[in-house]
Amino acid sequence: RHDRALDLGEAPEEVAVEDKGIRKSPRTLKYQISGTPASTLKGAISMQNKRVALVTGANKGIGLQIAKDLAKQDLIVLVGARNLEDGETAAKSIGENAHAIQFDVTDQVSINAAADRIQNEFGRLDILMNNAGISRVPKPGGTFQEAVASNLLTAAPLADIRAVFETNVFGVIAVTQAMLPLLRESPAGRIVLTASSGA
Repeated sequence: RHDRALDLGEAPEEVAVEDKGIRKSPRTLKYQISGTPASTLKGAISMQNKRVALVTGANKGIGLQIAKDLAKQDLIVLVGARNLEDGETAAKSIGENAHAIQFDVTDQVSINAAADRIQNEFGRLDILMNNAGISRVPKPGGTFQEAVASNLLTAAPLADIRAVFETNVFGVIAVTQAMLPLLRESPAGRIVLTASSGA
């Protein structure tokens, strides 16, 4: 598998402080705090300093390991999963820096909902790890030999090939487009694409 990163540019981080608390700053996590206790304010500033990463397909396999590695670097890691329960189980195995977020890369409504949640809870995204992908459409009860045979372009049903492209190509584009406004709020946004010769 190969990773490619796109640098969205650097911008100085600034925190705007007023008498009534912290107001929105163009390149920082968005908080609107007024009359907040000092301990809560300190926690908000601490979270503001942590980078936020979203990993798609992070409830198992390579995505899960990537999420663990990012959490060890003290990033807030959003564990993307189609099934929320699976995502929550994975997040618990990673630790307190991980949070499950449910969406399907082939479902635009769920992608938009995930972007809205990230906007509301974190205000920005520093790293988008496009990891979710499939090599074939799962066939319940099928044998390994049947799976290999159906994966050949000369034998695979056209509907199955379209399903793979929906996830591996159009899904990546849809997620990236939805998350770009959040990445642009980061002082140094990154987009990383994971690929393999079998996907």
